[in-house]
Amino acid sequence: MKLLTFVFIVIALSLLMTCATSPSTNQDQAFESLAKKYLEQYLEISPGLATSLGDHRYDNRVDDYTAAGIEKKRKLHQTTLEELKTIDATHLGQDHLTDYKILQSSLASALYELNVIKEYEWNPTIYNPGDYVYLLTARDFAPLKERLQNAKERIKAIPAILEAAKANLKNPPKLHTETAILQNKGTISLIRNDLKPFLDQVPELKTEFAPVQAQSIAALEAYGTWLEKELLPKSNGDFRLGDEKYR
Repeated sequence: MKLLTFVFIVIALSLLMTCATSPSTNQDQAFESLAKKYLEQYLEISPGLATSLGDHRYDNRVDDYTAAGIEKKRKLHQTTLEELKTIDATHLGQDHLTDYKILQSSLASALYELNVIKEYEWNPTIYNPGDYVYLLTARDFAPLKERLQNAKERIKAIPAILEAAKANLKNPPKLHTETAILQNKGTISLIRNDLKPFLDQVPELKTEFAPVQAQSIAALEAYGTWLEKELLPKSNGDFRLGDEKYR
């Protein structure tokens, strides 16, 4: 599912948790409980989104792009949608009814994205790991040393992200692959060069960072070669969804 759509869902549910008036019915209580549970579970398996929204509990982790990770998200959406059906919407207060409809529609959309659109199979740009590191350096939300230590753990995970990308991608549009090639070069520069001013401020971390940086850069360079030499020549897909899927 598109990131911006899920940002909207998470913000909506967060507002529900913090601003809703006291539930007036058992169905209101059931919906709030389900929404809170879903929000917690989704943020836990979406660390990149969590960081971008200011939830820093999972700053040392990245999303799981493997088939198992994708299936875990699919199962969460499906299970939540089924649980939502057990709530009698006719007995919800107006505010809760609006949130109920937003969540119901968004979960259905998420499942359509995963089951039909399958962007993870044709869009290599979604595997760019640079944002995981950038999010921890762009904002001064915690001591720099703590943010860098979390960044190091995320950098360690880069090879796994790239391996998942190679396993998942099938016949992308040429434009998407060309964009991914440029993004990959930017991520290499980020890890090789852009982290230096931050590490200069916490020099005691340089020794433990060096091998992690070297390993991730080697993986990114190999991935870049794979994108250019193997995936690009096979990138004959159409970026348009087509009439049937669009409708």
